[in-house]
Amino acid sequence: MSIFGEKHEIFRKNVKRFVDTEINPHIGKWERDEYFPAELMPKLGDLGCLGITFPEDCGGAGEDWTMSLVFHEELARSTGMGIPISITAHTDMSLPHLARLGTAEQKERYLAPAIKGEKLAGVWVTEPHCGSDVAAIKTTAIRSGNHYIVNGSKQFSTNAMKGDFGIMLVRTGEADSGYRGLTMLIVETSTPGFKAVPIRKMALRSGDTGTIYLDDVRVPVENRLDEENRGFYNQMIGFERERLSLAATAVGSAQVALDEAVLYARERNAFGKPISRFQVIAHRLVDIAVNLEAARQLMYRAVEMFCEGEEGKQSATTKKMCYMAKLFATDAAQELVSSAAQVFGGSVVDDDLIISRLYRDIRIGTLGGGASEIMKNIIGGLMGL
Repeated sequence: MSIFGEKHEIFRKNVKRFVDTEINPHIGKWERDEYFPAELMPKLGDLGCLGITFPEDCGGAGEDWTMSLVFHEELARSTGMGIPISITAHTDMSLPHLARLGTAEQKERYLAPAIKGEKLAGVWVTEPHCGSDVAAIKTTAIRSGNHYIVNGSKQFSTNAMKGDFGIMLVRTGEADSGYRGLTMLIVETSTPGFKAVPIRKMALRSGDTGTIYLDDVRVPVENRLDEENRGFYNQMIGFERERLSLAATAVGSAQVALDEAVLYARERNAFGKPISRFQVIAHRLVDIAVNLEAARQLMYRAVEMFCEGEEGKQSATTKKMCYMAKLFATDAAQELVSSAAQVFGGSVVDDDLIISRLYRDIRIGTLGGGASEIMKNIIGGLMGL
């Protein structure tokens, strides 16, 4: 693809080697143990994977998001989405807010060590009673001198247990202030009153996901990002990058599923020949390949347009393309991984198979980072509907 150059391919080889040596040999055990390997983060920091688009003066590489696309594509070869989702929450859902809004002191204290992998970051927005309806957040942050006193809870919080800090959206306005009364705070997990409980999950078992309980958690005012009651607006700005990363993870995971299905079809014999020789199987694999490539090309075009603009000031056309890429890629990946699983027949019930893991994990793509229905609402609005 024209959007990739020599430096991208060198980086791709390095990330691929890392996934093949540091992740895939162990992921089966991590999945069974429901364990997120936070020890990978310093190694990824040394490889230059955690600050790809951030300024060099805070330890980043100063690249555009095309290089991040390479990272997410190769990371998705982890044969499971739990680890990529936790890492993506760090690189593309949490740290961009710090890079764009953080003060010099906040960047030194949180962003720089997070780029090195010395600290793990999360992003904590969803609550037990609200997901897509961000304006309905109830977790409160009441100003008391030089601190906010935070009370409430957060649900499906990525990197809640092993994270060192997270970007949390809280209500600083009146209870009925809606989206106008939300503020972003940097909350450290070591703060008294902060408690995280792991969620036992059907999927993403090697990811870090939990419920957060906040009981009079004292957060310094200096840990506020931007002005008070600007949180909703700032959260919306970060969504294009987040949704492109989820699209890349979906496409990469679907590619792994196709590769696994092709390999199995060539090796599995029935009625005296490999099942890949049966037209019904061959056509199924061809359909997966064609639709996967369509999703990939739409995503590439969205990334190209995203990189041509300035983050936070993207045109309506670029935003629409980013949301379309996320919608199409995640919806297609769910269908394509399911189709690939069908090739395995009854053996797909083996919980240790890569295809079984992907079949479980791929479902999150149409739900997390904006459900498919929400994507359609936003796209419709950008179309003037």
